[in-house]
Amino acid sequence: MSSRHINDPVHITNLPSSVTVTENADVGTSLFKVAFTDVDVTQAHSIVITSANPASGTDYFAIDYPTGIITTSSVLNYETLQATTFTFDVTVSDPVTSDMGTLTIYVANENEAPAFGLTSYTLSASEGNAGKVIGTPSFGVTDPDSGETARLTMDCGTETGYFHMDPTSGQVSFQSDYDLDLGTLPATVSCTVTVTDSGSLTDTADLTISINDANDNVPTFSPTSYSFYVSYYADAGTTLGYVTATDGDAGPNGVITFTLNQTSLGDEFFAIDSSGAITLKASPSSMSLGYGTSVTVTSLASDVGGNEDTARVTIIISETTTTTTTTTTDRYRTFLEDSRNVAWVVAAGIAAIACVVAAGYVLYTCHGENGCSQFMRTW
Repeated sequence: MSSRHINDPVHITNLPSSVTVTENADVGTSLFKVAFTDVDVTQAHSIVITSANPASGTDYFAIDYPTGIITTSSVLNYETLQATTFTFDVTVSDPVTSDMGTLTIYVANENEAPAFGLTSYTLSASEGNAGKVIGTPSFGVTDPDSGETARLTMDCGTETGYFHMDPTSGQVSFQSDYDLDLGTLPATVSCTVTVTDSGSLTDTADLTISINDANDNVPTFSPTSYSFYVSYYADAGTTLGYVTATDGDAGPNGVITFTLNQTSLGDEFFAIDSSGAITLKASPSSMSLGYGTSVTVTSLASDVGGNEDTARVTIIISETTTTTTTTTTDRYRTFLEDSRNVAWVVAAGIAAIACVVAAGYVLYTCHGENGCSQFMRTW
């Protein structure tokens, strides 16, 4: 009589259980190894998993039959998964019996870094005072984590203190006055912008800020009024003097053009050049400017933007000696410096000498026996 073999049941030894996997884990990451026992070690066994809840569980997880190792089979994105908890029925079978246990897999959210839409951005604005808005770059920052708040900061090297970036909107403005006319600040500034999330993860992008020179200063006369003297007989082209003006702008915006408004005179008697020198267009003696005439015109100092200042210029037509063209040293000629005065003084001197000679002759001839009778009329 032969003995009959009795099959021993298979038993899963480590279920039910649970395991947690972090999103974005590499595909093929090992999560759990199913363990079982069977006295009949020579028998063939099979291990399968089925999705209990949700049904899509086997789209993301799989089990290797020979080893019983459960791994990820697809990318796990916490923000897009329909569910973050998956329950599986695990079944181990031999040819006769089977055993089943439950495995729960949790997908954990992880902090993911924010990202700029581009690697570099540009802004352009004119120089200006503190508080002036330069612009807002279209950063297009994204963060896979829903509800995440990112903070923006900017580093512009030695020029960082001149700029401010709103940490939320990214709007850039001048934090201090930025004046290219000083000649100490660059027209192009290179910055690095950093976005940081609540978990201190970051991304960076380049920002180039171009600052344009603005015509933000007005020409200014100094002094604001002038007096010049010129001889009635002076030749055309004679320089009367100079007017002076300055402009705080550098470069083309600081170039000053001088003009004279002579509308009140009814004619153009004077000219002015780029240095501010005022000259005669013709001799006053040949124009309708009489001897001793005093006229007033307006000098204008203008820049390329149309900004201007005015100064009052008084011109006196007379026989004058001018030691300099400033308004404080012009003077009339002294009595003897006028050639006409010298002429009549010389003539008067000659006449006086003649009278003295005649009187001496008379006195001399009055001596002798006839005395002065020779000069007496005989009646």
